[in-house]
Amino acid sequence: MGTAASLVKDFLVILNRDASPEQQEEYACSHAVIPDADQFWSNFRTARQVSDLLDPSALRGHFALASRSGSVLRILTDAGGMVPIFYASTAAGWVVGTRQDEVAEHAGASVDPTSVYDFLGNGAICHPYTWFEGVRVCDPASLIVFDAQTGAIEESPYWVPPAKPRHTNLKSAAQALSKALRRAVQDAVEGQPVSILYSGGEDSRVIGALAKTERKGFLFLPRANRELVLARTSASLLGFSVDHVVAPPKRYVEQQAAAFSLIGPGFDVAHAHALGCVETIPRDRPCLGGWGSDTLFKGLYLEERKGKVLESLRATTWKNKVPAHAYEVLRRRQQHFEALYARIPRTAYEWQHFWPLSAHEHHAHFGTARRYLDQREPFLTAPLIRLAADIHPSVRADREFFRLAFSKMLGKAGYVPRSNGLIPRYNLAKNARLDPLVRAVFWLHDTFVHPKRDQGPWPMITWKPGPPRALLKEMQWFDDGRLSAWVQTGSVSRNELNRFVQIHHLLGRKTTPKRAGAGHHSLTARALGGLEL
Repeated sequence: MGTAASLVKDFLVILNRDASPEQQEEYACSHAVIPDADQFWSNFRTARQVSDLLDPSALRGHFALASRSGSVLRILTDAGGMVPIFYASTAAGWVVGTRQDEVAEHAGASVDPTSVYDFLGNGAICHPYTWFEGVRVCDPASLIVFDAQTGAIEESPYWVPPAKPRHTNLKSAAQALSKALRRAVQDAVEGQPVSILYSGGEDSRVIGALAKTERKGFLFLPRANRELVLARTSASLLGFSVDHVVAPPKRYVEQQAAAFSLIGPGFDVAHAHALGCVETIPRDRPCLGGWGSDTLFKGLYLEERKGKVLESLRATTWKNKVPAHAYEVLRRRQQHFEALYARIPRTAYEWQHFWPLSAHEHHAHFGTARRYLDQREPFLTAPLIRLAADIHPSVRADREFFRLAFSKMLGKAGYVPRSNGLIPRYNLAKNARLDPLVRAVFWLHDTFVHPKRDQGPWPMITWKPGPPRALLKEMQWFDDGRLSAWVQTGSVSRNELNRFVQIHHLLGRKTTPKRAGAGHHSLTARALGGLEL
């Protein structure tokens, strides 16, 4: 990047008011493409507001940048908030870092019960809250200045989603997406050989088609199945091969400790797909993924509405069992929604779930992959986030927008069905006519080639039967048994039960720093050990 900034996976800055002015630190997390990098960092080191920077909207990639000068720390987040930056105040100033458990440990923060319930029901914690009381997440697309001398924090956005999306024409929007993604893949590849997390779906096919360099695909599966056959067939038509990485079938449960040691609590590790699967993937080259295209560029058309957020049946059920925390969860999410609705009324109903992206239910995938690998997600780079905000929701209806943008570049690979039977080159109407034939072919394969095997991209994540009484008993200290009563009713989904297992892993034993529970990462155990609520 042309600077002295250290390219790191994680950082922690303890900012004290008595820090020496000569104390300098600069970090860049994940992948940032910075035009005129020397001038940008020169301005960033002294910036107090966005106008002091050299056009932060020109930055590409997904990133978090940090520059510390004595008792002042400056943070710049990308348009989507892909790399969350956590912070908390202390008696001496501030503690800021990329891991909330480290920040909480240095700030002496305790677990936030409302956030735990939010995670249990929604698979993520509402922005800007975290697993810990008093620990918050920086806003996306913002310059944040922490000053330990005054104890002040100044946040100023350099971009906000437009209130009225500009792209309302299907064809022009598709052309804009195609052009932007080509540039994003070019930035990610940088002329190097690359690895691709290749499921064989249309998203990873598009990435594979655009990466005009030496490519190698990797697919995580417990065993060979239809998904692998389709992935290898489509990849061969695009000019590269796919390795089958044998994924431990119980890795999501057995490697929870490894996941929490990487990303900390509050992220659903059921989506940390790289766990136990990255040993054979080269670490010395970029690894490209296709995460985020469904979230940003495919979806149903939601008419502009007014009024409060519709409460889910799950939340309504919660009111009868854990009313205090349930209402607080709803209040936080309502507050987040209303702040977005004031800015982007047409898209707030969708964007409340993924802006910033660190609050997305599936963020654990990127959080773990970027620490194992040089992970780069072209669909979620800053220019693509801004483009998604500028596309009217009606354009994305029925996936036609995405098909129009990319189907032709897939060539023959676009005629290979996805594992759900859809053929990327065809629209929904034509797919509906071909569906009986495709299903018949799939049945023959599933019966005679790979019989009695899960044919989907990821193994089912289950935990049956429900939590045993031993786990429930250990959890009672957390909320006087109300959580136990809720789980014992049986009116919980499979995903909620799996998240309960994660909560138990983190909070099930009332440990102390000297005798942290076995299986916990030492730092996480110290941050959580002995905390009273």
